[in-house]
Amino acid sequence: MSEILVTDWTDPGTVNTTYNGSSYHWTLLSNVLAEDGTGTGLLQVEVYDLTDTIEVTNFGFSFPGDPTWIWGVEARVKAYKTGNTVNDDDVKLIVGGSVTGDAKDVPTAVNDSTYDWITYGGQTDQWGLSLTSAQVEASDFGFKVQFVQAATPGPWYVRVDSMQMRIYYRAAGNLILTL
Repeated sequence: MSEILVTDWTDPGTVNTTYNGSSYHWTLLSNVLAEDGTGTGLLQVEVYDLTDTIEVTNFGFSFPGDPTWIWGVEARVKAYKTGNTVNDDDVKLIVGGSVTGDAKDVPTAVNDSTYDWITYGGQTDQWGLSLTSAQVEASDFGFKVQFVQAATPGPWYVRVDSMQMRIYYRAAGNLILTL
């Protein structure tokens, strides 16, 4: 049996947004490419209004040995909000450039006024998919997130500082023998 290994938390190389018809859009989107406290911001004023999505890909994962089995995927978002209650919404993987797999939003309330990590997936969670190392190593692999106001109407603001992933895997060349 081979040991389960895990990559470091990794920043994306590419960030995009998908507009959903909202009048309010993310600003300074490239700030989510590194955890540095600068963040990207969005102001919303409608009750139950969804934000545009933030999509991050191109994590540069590379696995030693062939074949490598993907065991689980973990993604995290470092965010905070001000104003009314804001939850994550529709957190999914991007595989081959397409949004797919199980949604992982809890929903989790975004922390008030200070950055905090919200984590999705885990060591044995493939998000309802059977992922290959080639898919995970591809530049069009990543995840997306959007947020929704979950309270009465009124101004609210969301900032996202960073979005990261790590991968749990087993490499064929990494065997543990039990005698």
